[in-house]
Amino acid sequence: MAKFKVEIVETYRRYIEIESYNEDMAYQEVDDKIQEGIINLPCDGEGYGYDRELFVSEIKENNK
Repeated sequence: MAKFKVEIVETYRRYIEIESYNEDMAYQEVDDKIQEGIINLPCDGEGYGYDRELFVSEIKENNK
């Protein structure tokens, strides 16, 4: 039986609205809310998009 390595790439995408004076401050506000647990990752139950890709490759073992 062969062994396989599987790479799983999961992407969560959603949009939120932030009121701020500029883009940098909006980014910082979202980052702060993530750090404080106000916005949970990967998802806090709000509407979001999800995608998953699997990349499979066989593991070649050297039998010496």
